[in-house]
Amino acid sequence: MYSDLVLSGLGRGVEFDYATVHSVWAIKEAGYEAIIVNNNPETVSTDFSISDKLYFEPLTIEDVMNIIDLENPKGVIVQFGGQTAINLADQLVARGVTILGTDLEDMDRAENRDKFEAALTRLEIPQPLGKRPLQ
Repeated sequence: MYSDLVLSGLGRGVEFDYATVHSVWAIKEAGYEAIIVNNNPETVSTDFSISDKLYFEPLTIEDVMNIIDLENPKGVIVQFGGQTAINLADQLVARGVTILGTDLEDMDRAENRDKFEAALTRLEIPQPLGKRPLQ
């Protein structure tokens, strides 16, 4: 059975927990084993009935790579885990880990204001006028 690993955020907002739970349900519905790595035991996603496997570990590259080496998942989903999980994406890719869902380049385009503005302009999507912060 193939498995997918979901890195869950620090529980700073319910939206990360909600997104994690729904992504796990979708993974399981597609016939994959769903594994969650979460460092906050006070979230819904850490209920043992949600995923097939659950790790309470810090979201550091060393700890996550230890789990990846043990579980050998088909890929890792980071975009639902909040900024802590997203910040691991480039380090995971550098270590040969497949990022499932939104790829590294698209995450960067969404987070980088200049790249995002350029994409909106290129696609002719109107955007509100704003001011750049003073340098």
